[in-house]
Amino acid sequence: MGDVIGPVTVADPRAANARLLAGLLEIRPGGPGEFSEYKDMIVERMKNERLTATVIEELRSQAYIDIRLGEG
Repeated sequence: MGDVIGPVTVADPRAANARLLAGLLEIRPGGPGEFSEYKDMIVERMKNERLTATVIEELRSQAYIDIRLGEG
């Protein structure tokens, strides 16, 4: 812990010669996290999905579609 690596050249469209320094700050054990850690993120994602579905349905109800078959 506390080790620093770099500088490493990275591809960055915003800078011609981008360099990166990285340091190890903390080691956490692997594995799945607790539900409580992700609950708020899950709830927010579900709200966004419902809102997106509502907006799409509203746009579909307002859309006018005219299908015409071309003459052979």
